[in-house]
Amino acid sequence: RELPLVLAQLYVLPRHWWQGRDFNRSSMQPPLGSGPYRLEKAEAGRSVSYRRNPDWWARDLPVGRGLYNFERIRFDYYRDSGVALQAFKAGQADINVETSVKAWSSGYDSPALRDGRLRQESFPYPYPASLQGLVFNLRRPLFEDRRVR
Repeated sequence: RELPLVLAQLYVLPRHWWQGRDFNRSSMQPPLGSGPYRLEKAEAGRSVSYRRNPDWWARDLPVGRGLYNFERIRFDYYRDSGVALQAFKAGQADINVETSVKAWSSGYDSPALRDGRLRQESFPYPYPASLQGLVFNLRRPLFEDRRVR
């Protein structure tokens, strides 16, 4: 009964493009895709930029109406959430999704917040909380021992 849901999560990958490529080797070559954005530029460990795909197949379908309105999107990577917060407060980012209660309650006190250049808002999340967990490969001898798990 679960198979259709699992299959629906799989990506459609054209054989002709992937044939001869090693899935186990990393690459900076942009993968082939059919989404609303195309990879414009990627700087390993720094940022990735996307440009809207003018030929996106679902552009005029109801499923895409009102979505994907930005011409260009850039994601900057930060290894440390504190550094990301400082970059946001300095105006180097348009949005910062905060997951730390401590940072939410005390980390945003800044001149930019007080003078209105920065807004701190909470948005209700209507969906159930997500689940995180660990899955052990019990076929490996190390994990066969319950004391290890």
